[in-house]
Amino acid sequence: GGTYRRTFPTRVLTGQAEMIGGGGFGWKPAEFTDDTQMGLALAESLIATGAYDPDHLWSAWRAWAREAADIGITTSHALSSSDWRTVRHHDPERTAANGALMRVFPLALALLGLADQEARSIVRHQAALTHHHPDAGWGAWYAVAMMRAAIMGGDSFVALQSELANSPADVRDRFAPVLAADWTPFDDSTWSNGSVWGCLAQAVWAVRSTSTFEEAVTAAVDLGDDADTVAC
Repeated sequence: GGTYRRTFPTRVLTGQAEMIGGGGFGWKPAEFTDDTQMGLALAESLIATGAYDPDHLWSAWRAWAREAADIGITTSHALSSSDWRTVRHHDPERTAANGALMRVFPLALALLGLADQEARSIVRHQAALTHHHPDAGWGAWYAVAMMRAAIMGGDSFVALQSELANSPADVRDRFAPVLAADWTPFDDSTWSNGSVWGCLAQAVWAVRSTSTFEEAVTAAVDLGDDADTVAC
């Protein structure tokens, strides 16, 4: 951790700024990684259809996957099927990764007019398209619930606690400890940020422990490992 702040001790305000590209996948300067790319594909599908349409979305994601520089193993395996209904999850227990969480942000806006129950159902459905483990969907929903609350002028952390309280007991037991107000990524390495639990925990911590958008993103990136997903 800490690589970002060591590399950029002061802000860069010209050109592509700190988005210098490179890395293991040879990103171009200022190029989005797979997290944002999938989110944009989801947003474009929502705009094109005026609703959540898993068939249209599946086609959009498959088109993206054909030329993607980076794509997670779980997502790649799922998108190898021409139809989301026929995906065979070879190891569902290993699909509790962060891939369904990282791309979910457009749904926070698109579903603002829906009641929580209906919005939750859609968010969890889009998660299960590629990530069969139920916690992948619950993690995505907790993020959307927090975003919905913030957009509507509410308290994201109050919304999170309410959602946890109303979740199935086994799901709550896995998420609640790492989403607690006193949790920090420096004291607990139970889950990597490649998992839905670790990714959401680090993102929530980054927001909770900072006071501006810039500080939150910087804190997230500085944690390292799957930092583009946490920051996204």
